[in-house]
Amino acid sequence: MAVVFSRTLRSLRSDSFHLAISATVGLLALLAVWAAWFLTARVSVYEVASRARVEVLSRAHTVGAPVTGRVLSADLEVGREVGRGHLLVALETSREVSAIDQEQAQIGGLMRRLEGLGSARHSHAEAAVSEDASDQAAVEHARAETRTAVAALRLAEAELERAVQLREGGLLPQSELERAEADVDQARAAVDGAGSDIQRFAHQRRHNASMRRALLADYDEQIAEVAGDLASARASLSQLHYGLSERFIQSPVAGRLERVAVLTPGSVVEEGDVIAVVVPEDRLQIVALFPLGAALGRIKPGQRAWMHLDAFPWMQYGKVCAEVTRVGSEVAESEMRVELALCSGAPAEIPLSHGLEGSLAVEVEQVSPAEMILRAVGKRLLPTSRSRQVGEG
Repeated sequence: MAVVFSRTLRSLRSDSFHLAISATVGLLALLAVWAAWFLTARVSVYEVASRARVEVLSRAHTVGAPVTGRVLSADLEVGREVGRGHLLVALETSREVSAIDQEQAQIGGLMRRLEGLGSARHSHAEAAVSEDASDQAAVEHARAETRTAVAALRLAEAELERAVQLREGGLLPQSELERAEADVDQARAAVDGAGSDIQRFAHQRRHNASMRRALLADYDEQIAEVAGDLASARASLSQLHYGLSERFIQSPVAGRLERVAVLTPGSVVEEGDVIAVVVPEDRLQIVALFPLGAALGRIKPGQRAWMHLDAFPWMQYGKVCAEVTRVGSEVAESEMRVELALCSGAPAEIPLSHGLEGSLAVEVEQVSPAEMILRAVGKRLLPTSRSRQVGEG
């Protein structure tokens, strides 16, 4: 029996040794696998946005009241589809309509006056041409009479010269000589009278022309004044029409009413009050704001992202896939704007619409667990090393 028991102890020692070796080998293998995973496995690193929101690709339009007025009618209902130019609110227009009627009446009177002045000027211009032609004819007639008188004077002077010669020869009585001298004096008087007529008619022509020019200039001045008043009245009418159009508040784009003011006939809106927000019919995108330190140089177009909507718990509805399309180049309040396109195949249970908010995580890189630990240690040690450098400095 003692021999058998000693063999049993040796067998147990041998089995225990083999088990220890097997356990050690298994542990080493497990450590090797873990080390391989720790050094070579890839783990996704995410940056989380401080704010994220689903928006239409086109900017939503805020419709404000351009003027202060009392509401006549309002067609506002959240979720209603509206077209471009759809009448949302009509304000009271009695004062504007009355002012437009008065301005139109004034314009009509100015146009009739302008037409009358233009017709009168045209008539006086035509009469001026006729009168000037008449005055010119009188001057030409006086010139012709002068030429006739000059010719008669020359003839009388020639007759007088012959009469003098005959009288000196005793061939002509004294009375005939005196008559020839009288004829010369009469002819000279006729020439002087014709010359005076030329000067008088020419002066009269210049005077009449000056009067006619002054009259036409007066008409031109009146026409210019009335035309200026007419242009000013038309500008005022255009301004009144614009003011009237502002009292009919319309949708600037086709889309859906997201937020509307509660207005009823008789309500008063003040200039600048928000009437509605119109969301255009367009594709949806995600807009997220990331802390500058997290986004700068790390978030780039093409990276995959996931959004958890606040209104739809992701454990029940799932999450929305997206892809970075644009990273903003401008920084506002230490935040960077990032735009993302929705992936195809979003969860059917989630009715995506403009305005949904939630959290967004963007996969910025893949690193090994060892690298992640080294980075964490480095971040914890970095403040200490910086404080030491400041103390030494």
